[in-house]
Amino acid sequence: MINKCILPLNESTPVSYNLLFAIPLKIALSDLEIRNDVDNWIYSNYIQLLCFSKEKHRGFSRLNFFESYNPFVKRSLNIILNKKRKPDFYLKTIISKIEKGVYCNILLDQYYLPGYSEYHRTHVNHTECIYGYDFEKKEIYLFGFSRLSQGHAENMTVSFDDFKKAMTSALNSHTGLSYIVGHSKKKKKTTYNLNYKLIYWGYRDYVNSKISLRYILFTQIRKPIYSYNLPIHDYFGFAVYKHMVSILKEEFDSTLNYAANIPRIALLAEHDELMKKRFEYIYKQQLQETDESKVNNIAKLYDLRCQNSNKFKIIYGLYLKYNITHDKKVLKKVILLLEDFICDETKFLEAFLPVLRADYKNKRSNLL
Repeated sequence: MINKCILPLNESTPVSYNLLFAIPLKIALSDLEIRNDVDNWIYSNYIQLLCFSKEKHRGFSRLNFFESYNPFVKRSLNIILNKKRKPDFYLKTIISKIEKGVYCNILLDQYYLPGYSEYHRTHVNHTECIYGYDFEKKEIYLFGFSRLSQGHAENMTVSFDDFKKAMTSALNSHTGLSYIVGHSKKKKKTTYNLNYKLIYWGYRDYVNSKISLRYILFTQIRKPIYSYNLPIHDYFGFAVYKHMVSILKEEFDSTLNYAANIPRIALLAEHDELMKKRFEYIYKQQLQETDESKVNNIAKLYDLRCQNSNKFKIIYGLYLKYNITHDKKVLKKVILLLEDFICDETKFLEAFLPVLRADYKNKRSNLL
């Protein structure tokens, strides 16, 4: 047994709000040999959004990215946990998996995890990713949501004892099956080129707030299609931002004395930043071209996209301020700014979609 083993995780990931996406992304991005392929795949995906209404999801609206099958990381169900087993058995099992290059997802009770807002306050079970251990320090390295993460996951350490308590408590209180899910890098190198077809389809469905059925057929054939890919959601695409306004207005009218929507605002902040970076990634070469009119048009669109992105950063920052102050005037300002953002982003999308359509048709004709 190795005394210490820490599997590589990229320091940052464009999607950290949802561990289902964040963990495979951090694993894939840590491999420098395929970094360009991973970037091409990221910017070909993560355009479409979806949302449950609160009536369909346990009393609150759930926002998410449209599922993107990660082609660089292998995911497998490894072990179903048994309450009769001692926690030391599963700790040794996880350590053994890590030594073989397998990252382990497991349900933990955050009541026993220092650094979490629920620590010694309330029992909340949440899936965390274990990516390393240190026998000498008797510590586990995990990736999850801490007290200061502000809706984004981050790397942390916990003691063996706290880890075993958190695992045992989650296992005993969880009514369904508890299990360890493994992620590992694929041995065969995967190549991926920037996919203009997916990008155009994604933006078109996003702008029109439609479910991406052709996207599912194109990308998920013979791959698992998870439940949130099915057409049972109330909102898709840009309509999710509009629905967020109504969610915040409900919060404004409620008697809640805390910010109830940090995870949803955090996801939209990541989505907006990805939209800006995707534009940079696709059009950075065109900004160096000699066609002055084309360069000017792209530059104007980029300036508008940056302005909108800066506005959403202010929205996110103000909402975090509201989480501290509980001042309804701050929340009201968030709502007004979000309504302004929607108007400005609508103008950008109306101008950008024809440009993207022309580029997609040009790329397609060059391949014929």
